[in-house]
Amino acid sequence: MTPSRGDAQTLRRRAAQAVDRSARWLDPLAAFSFTFVVVGWRVGTPSLWHDEAATLSAADRSVADLFGLLGQVDGVHGAYYLAMHFWLLVVPLTEFWVRLPSLIATAAAAAGVVVLGKQVASRRVGWVAAVCLAILPRMTFAGIEARQYALSAALAVWLTVLVIAASRRRNAADWILYALVTAVSITFFVYTAFLLPAHLVLLACTRGARRALPAFAVAGAVGVGLAAPVLAVAAGQSSQIDWISGTDPDNWSLVLLDQYFDDALAPAIVTALVLVGGAVCGFGARGSARVLAVTLPWIVLGPAAILVYSAVDHDVYLGRYFTYTAPAFALLVGQCVVWIAARVGGRRGRAATTAALLVALAAASLPQYLEQRGPYAKYGMDYAQTAQVLADHAAAGDCVAYDGSNGWNPAPMRVIAVTDPDAVDDLVDVSRNRSGAELDQLWDAWTPPVDVADAARGCPTVWLVTDGSHGAQDSELLHAIEHVGYRVDHVWLLNVSAVYRLAGVAATPR
Repeated sequence: MTPSRGDAQTLRRRAAQAVDRSARWLDPLAAFSFTFVVVGWRVGTPSLWHDEAATLSAADRSVADLFGLLGQVDGVHGAYYLAMHFWLLVVPLTEFWVRLPSLIATAAAAAGVVVLGKQVASRRVGWVAAVCLAILPRMTFAGIEARQYALSAALAVWLTVLVIAASRRRNAADWILYALVTAVSITFFVYTAFLLPAHLVLLACTRGARRALPAFAVAGAVGVGLAAPVLAVAAGQSSQIDWISGTDPDNWSLVLLDQYFDDALAPAIVTALVLVGGAVCGFGARGSARVLAVTLPWIVLGPAAILVYSAVDHDVYLGRYFTYTAPAFALLVGQCVVWIAARVGGRRGRAATTAALLVALAAASLPQYLEQRGPYAKYGMDYAQTAQVLADHAAAGDCVAYDGSNGWNPAPMRVIAVTDPDAVDDLVDVSRNRSGAELDQLWDAWTPPVDVADAARGCPTVWLVTDGSHGAQDSELLHAIEHVGYRVDHVWLLNVSAVYRLAGVAATPR
């Protein structure tokens, strides 16, 4: 029997509904997997750097000691440090494992961008935006860093998905969930509080969503109230970021290059061209207002507030603090790509034009992507390589001394023992003083060179870890150790560190 036209239409409609239901889960899962693979390549290759070492210093102590630390410094990072504390109880302390949560968060952010794109534009826009996020230099950096910036992006995009869904469904449970996720987001990263005014603008500018404003106001207030202790701690410890003022940065350069492009010029130029082209091709396009209402307040309000504060008081702007806006930026770029493809490629050439634009964006970002995955990619720091020298050449029972002053490392060189404790466990630390846990600080107390040298007397071999950023050079600690009867018999010059092996005057060099 030949099916009637009505039966055929019903079959097609059911097939389309089945595809749509499967895409609801398969699209974000596929975006997650794609981003995980792209961003995760060589995740464990770069040495850990200072801020990641701070994460490990805080997380690798008891919960009681951690709360003691948070009462003095880094209170705004407390939730992340606590999460990493429990993570490190079940995984090895290696570059791969400590960065894996950030990689997962980056992939989750891409999954959220697909969902958000379908909410406010189309499936095509969501997918293109997710690819843009996966290759955006800020995210390819954040995804391989043991800090909470990637998590802030994931929380921000899913919180935005939630506020749009809640405004449409008008379900009390959605607003309760929004309040809880708001509290979690601010607790993990306080700058995500700027999402609340962005969401206010979004709802106010969206037809049919204005009726949800009272519920949004209540949910937002509850979320902020739940996160109030973290906000209070942030205010009380605000002097901790006074160092930013001392760097005298060009904030406009940071906004244009660092915030999204990790200081890479090529992807910034290509992306700017895409944005300009999208503005021309998409002006007045159907649905453009929805995308702009979502993305522009999210992108603009937080950085603008901090830039104004920096201009009138003291500078507190850093590009990586606004990683939470990266999903919005990727969504805007993705929409511009789709607008250009529709205008230039037409119906038949739209897919090819979209692919060409994405290839251009990826090619522009590729040099920075590769640089981010080099062994010294994290601001040149070489903790892993320094630890490897000690692991390969030092013998059990040898002594090690960590210099407390150097030209490039904000922490004492003992941070090597934090980032790779297995490499130095069999060595005798003659420069040890009161620990950071005892002091409720991130780093151990500094020991005067004369005291270190006295403690080194009688050691078969002394290993000095010090500044090597300008080649082999004298240091007060080196002279103090030489003064008690040791001489340098070998020097390893690394990227910014140096390792000296000193033997007793009567000893035979190894």
